[in-house]
Amino acid sequence: MEKKVMTREEAKYELEHMKPLPLKEKVGYTFDGLANVWMMAIPMFLMTFATENLKVAVGLVGLVMMLVKVLDGFTDIIAGILIDRTKSKKGKARPWMLWMAIPYAVTLAAVFYIPENANMVVKVVLLVILYALSISVFGTIISVARTVLMTRMTDDPKERGQLGVLNDGVSAILCGLLMALTNIWVMQIGYAKIFTIYGIVAFVACILTYILCEERVGELNDIMIGSKKETVKIKDLFKTLGKNKYALVLLIYILLLNIANTIIQTGGLYYAGNVLGNQMLYSRFMLFMVIGNIVGFLVATPLVRKIGSRKIFIIGSIVAAGAAAVIFLSKGRSFTLICVCICLIAICGITFTTTQLMAMTGECIDYGEWKTGVRAEGVTSAIASIGVKIGGAVGSALLSGAMAAGGYISGAQTQSAEAVSSINFAFAGLPMILYLVLAILYIITWRLEGRHDEMKAEIMANRTAKAE
Repeated sequence: MEKKVMTREEAKYELEHMKPLPLKEKVGYTFDGLANVWMMAIPMFLMTFATENLKVAVGLVGLVMMLVKVLDGFTDIIAGILIDRTKSKKGKARPWMLWMAIPYAVTLAAVFYIPENANMVVKVVLLVILYALSISVFGTIISVARTVLMTRMTDDPKERGQLGVLNDGVSAILCGLLMALTNIWVMQIGYAKIFTIYGIVAFVACILTYILCEERVGELNDIMIGSKKETVKIKDLFKTLGKNKYALVLLIYILLLNIANTIIQTGGLYYAGNVLGNQMLYSRFMLFMVIGNIVGFLVATPLVRKIGSRKIFIIGSIVAAGAAAVIFLSKGRSFTLICVCICLIAICGITFTTTQLMAMTGECIDYGEWKTGVRAEGVTSAIASIGVKIGGAVGSALLSGAMAAGGYISGAQTQSAEAVSSINFAFAGLPMILYLVLAILYIITWRLEGRHDEMKAEIMANRTAKAE
């Protein structure tokens, strides 16, 4: 039986009296962060695996990662369109977590099964194909579905903010643990076995998110705008995206943030081995990143409630820039000082800023519907996914480019003074600049915070008028 279109009064009642999300759904969405963390882990360790194990030139590895991320620009939009046009009893986003679980897990591990004794051409071809499938195809769909799912679980900005803190906070903590421990585990059992285990964990995480979460708000929106009766046209999706100035602004924020974070996270191994002179120190100071992520995770939500997401985003960016500047100027002379600064970057530059991006994406989706009358959840969410992955690719490319320009030689026991200096600049100098630019840009351009109630009231009125 076809569902009845809600009246204005019924819709208002449902939104005003919607209960907070149950704990099981918040836990389920946190597992989605566990599934997404491998999107960050692959670029970090693939670069080291390719240069040190496969002996692929560092410049070529950077180029491969860059080209695959360019492909992401197309696959993210395609994933957004697929999700926007999905019709299922289980919702729009949830089914994709189920459908992509196996292929994502398999290709995530397969990248690290490339044989070290293969022809160089074969190595590079397999690297491109498997990396593209894991990140640009299956991982992309999961990443876009993750953001869409958040917007369809709740309409409450505070609840969305909590989901963002839980999801991205857990991702950041796990990412830090991965950086601290994976290098040690690799030395014991190798990349292939480690990433096989990671693939299994990613599969289980996707399934648990599918089982535990619901798209209750998405279902409500579908009823109110009558979208169960017709499929959203692709041209309308791009129309609302084209008129959504905040989607472009958000893309720039995410690009800058992920370029900086990728350089810090990926470049740490090279920094420890060449600037600090001991690669094993990487695991030690990355533990401080885990500590920082945990602290940031614990204090982000109460701080957002007290001072607002705008202030916490600005403070996070500025403090991270200052910490990166201290690392750059120290040139590895004080290991303790570097650990403190890494901890501050984890708290402020990674956790404080990243956990606000998902809530900001939800505001962008609402803004797009407010301006055009079309709710493009998938396509708008694809912007966030594009920014994360292209930002990661550009970060890796900048890191490898700076190292290559300084004369870094893959696999060499010792590096020149110029190469060491270039690693120091890439690891700390570039993030310093990027975090500072991010703070200034955000202060100048973001104007949506505090306008949600106003936009939502007009959106509800437009939906009801359209339904009638």
